[in-house]
Amino acid sequence: MNAIICDDNAREREWCHKELLKNKGSFEDGLEVLEYESGNELLFKYPDLEIGIDIVFLDIMMPGPDGITVAKKLREMNYGGEIVFFTGTIDYAVNGYDYEALAYLIKGKTSSERFSEVISHFLIRKSERSGEVIILRCAGETRVINLSAIKYFEVYKRLTTVYYGDSKFSFYSPLAKLSEELEGKNFVRVHRAYLVNADYISKKTMRDVTLRDGTVLPAGRNYIKKIKED
Repeated sequence: MNAIICDDNAREREWCHKELLKNKGSFEDGLEVLEYESGNELLFKYPDLEIGIDIVFLDIMMPGPDGITVAKKLREMNYGGEIVFFTGTIDYAVNGYDYEALAYLIKGKTSSERFSEVISHFLIRKSERSGEVIILRCAGETRVINLSAIKYFEVYKRLTTVYYGDSKFSFYSPLAKLSEELEGKNFVRVHRAYLVNADYISKKTMRDVTLRDGTVLPAGRNYIKKIKED
């Protein structure tokens, strides 16, 4: 995920950057953050950026063009990502939403929980545009995961863990419920404790299945028979 923070206050930029880092585990493709001290600097450098920007955090009250003006000019440059405004007052909200703002965050009053909610909303909107996803929640944390990135689900003592990319996330949900939710999405039950993305299976026997990355998972004979019958 590539983000821009534009704020003339170094302390505010630092706070936003730290909050993004707290949510880094939610970004499947990592996190890169660019910081600018003014709208003029951002608008000057934006056309030459070599990376696509997913989200821009904009201070509204800045020297030079304010955040609303910067948002307008970014849209005119065909920026199609999300915009989040930082402000000391909500008075500008009506104008900001003209430029499809994702959210308004009030300076000095926005909690880490609220920031994470905005990130979750961002991830959901981004994933809905890019392909099929599953949204998982546990202990106040939300993960929006592309189905194509998931290798398998494992349940142990009522806690289910999803393994995707180089990450994993634990939550509470029976595998039977997940199997129903993912029906027709190429996920197969190979064991009472494992639900696997069939695209990642390289070999299967009556005892186990081997994934493309070398992971070996136990298999139940009845589950494997059913897969072969299908």
